[in-house]
Amino acid sequence: MRDLVELVGLVNKTKLKGSGILKFIIEPDSKMERLFDALLDKKVMSDEDAKDLFKEGNDGNLTSLKNKLKERLLDAIFLLDFKESNFTNRQKAFFECYKKWSAAMTLLIRNAKITGIDLLERLLRHAKHFEFTELTLDILRVLRLQYSTVDGDIGKYEEIKKQYLEYEKIWQMESKAEFFTPN
Repeated sequence: MRDLVELVGLVNKTKLKGSGILKFIIEPDSKMERLFDALLDKKVMSDEDAKDLFKEGNDGNLTSLKNKLKERLLDAIFLLDFKESNFTNRQKAFFECYKKWSAAMTLLIRNAKITGIDLLERLLRHAKHFEFTELTLDILRVLRLQYSTVDGDIGKYEEIKKQYLEYEKIWQMESKAEFFTPN
């Protein structure tokens, strides 16, 4: 239940509920909405509280409802607004970059290669600017495969390969530095 309490709090803090989007995620006047509201109002903090809310003895129904609510809230994570003032520019960029990474990979998997590759090329500039080394490597890896095996563009492939090898060294140094502890 703690995971649901945390997710409901996150959705509430980011004003997803106030924007009206929540009604598309959770059907109004449903058991799921009742559970969501009870969690939000801190009336439900445990499975026992939830059983009391629904006056049900069937644990299977409650487990199913909790799992469905959790899945819906997890699916809604990408709808959250992280552009609030209490986040640094780097934190905002991190969220936006990974959201775009997910979108690009989804596009590529669904064979929307032109749009997906274009998004990755633009995203690469942002990932480099904010020094997101692992994301940069992931983007370069996908572009390297695209340019070599799909497009057969040797010039682009060589340029991406060069960048990949450079960022791989940076990643190795960053990874090594993580093992050092301050005295």
